Amino acid sequence: MGSGKLYIFKGGMMKLRLINFLLCILLLVLESVLFPCTMFVATDNDLTLVGNNEDGFNPIVRAHFYPGSDGTYGRVYFCHDDGYPQGGMNDQGLVFDGFATDYFPLKEQAGKPIFRGNLSDLAMRECATVDEVIALYKRYNLKSQRMEYYQLMFVDRQGNSVIIEGDRFHLNRGGIQVVTGFYLSTLKKDQPIPCNRYKIAMAMLEKHPVNVATFEKILAAVSQDLGTGRTIYSNIYDVRKGIIYIYYFGNFTQPVTIHLQEELKKGYRQVDFNRYFKVTSAVKAFKNAYQKRIHRLRLPGIGLLISRLIFILALVLILFVLLASHFNSIAEKFKVNHWKDATPRFLRIWLICHAVVGILGTGFLFLDISLVEILLKRGLEIPSYPVIILISWAILLLTVGTAIFFINIRKKNSLPLIHRILTIILIINSLYLIIHHITWGFFHLA
Repeated sequence: MGSGKLYIFKGGMMKLRLINFLLCILLLVLESVLFPCTMFVATDNDLTLVGNNEDGFNPIVRAHFYPGSDGTYGRVYFCHDDGYPQGGMNDQGLVFDGFATDYFPLKEQAGKPIFRGNLSDLAMRECATVDEVIALYKRYNLKSQRMEYYQLMFVDRQGNSVIIEGDRFHLNRGGIQVVTGFYLSTLKKDQPIPCNRYKIAMAMLEKHPVNVATFEKILAAVSQDLGTGRTIYSNIYDVRKGIIYIYYFGNFTQPVTIHLQEELKKGYRQVDFNRYFKVTSAVKAFKNAYQKRIHRLRLPGIGLLISRLIFILALVLILFVLLASHFNSIAEKFKVNHWKDATPRFLRIWLICHAVVGILGTGFLFLDISLVEILLKRGLEIPSYPVIILISWAILLLTVGTAIFFINIRKKNSLPLIHRILTIILIINSLYLIIHHITWGFFHLA
């Protein structure tokens, strides 16, 4: 699934930009719902084929080749530009792919070891058969792998396959098996199949012989094209021969053929699909539209990064004002007119609130912790501590705000209007904090 960093404001028309941003987020979140992938397997005598459609929004695809080493199997993964494996095959003929789905509750996993990493990658590195994969997944805590939100399918060289739904395993011994975007285990008796792609693939597999031409027709029949999202690439794996046929953008007449063993001899490398396939006008238009959508979610330069920083600091400043008002109400409640009159309870409450503000505003985490401990142990032997921290924080805000202000002038008002206004507010409030607390410290803490 594509991803991006938050991009909220850019110049005027903030409301429209915010709507665009929310729509982009919604599209990315709904990708797994709108475009669940398809995978199927069938065996006929000595031939086992696996077909897979990868559906989504992101047209950028790369093949990552990992030669075997230190007892692990060589493998190829197909990934988007985030580098996360969407599926692949190892040199033992084991194939896998993942399918984002709705939430699926798991049974209690307590007591099982947690694997720190991608368990699918571990399976592809160390497993040659479906039975070994099942044993591996039963061994580890699957909640740590977030298996509540996706399912997997593995197929081995013998034609055995398994669909892993959370902690449930649907094992198939050499027959036909299909997986899309729903859980087989949730279907009740006599309940109709909720996915047309599943029904189409199953019907064609039962009717036609097992060969590459049949699998190409099935992939074409279950492919999707809904404008902003579509079938990006497709694979047919001949697991016994170690051959992969790759198809891009719905073109099932001109595949690229990969002989995995030969490719792994070339060492680790990444191959962009642009090197495999000619970039057609349709591909180019889809990529441009995708880049525009993602651009709305990213921070492309230092100017926008600075504007985000202003926004965050302004929010922190508002939080400080709210907590400062709360400090005053606490002081009135405890009838504290002078810091030397503060009770330990008031001091503790005040310091906890202040520590939150200090951590958020300045990053003085360790300084706050150490000085809070000193104050709680020794009373008020360092009465100027609150003033020192507040002034330091205000100076930081003033420095940042002033720097942003002058950068903005040099770049001829390149920042959005809302952030220029926030910058001025930040500077004014910082000056106020410094002046107010210095005078307050001289008159009340002397």
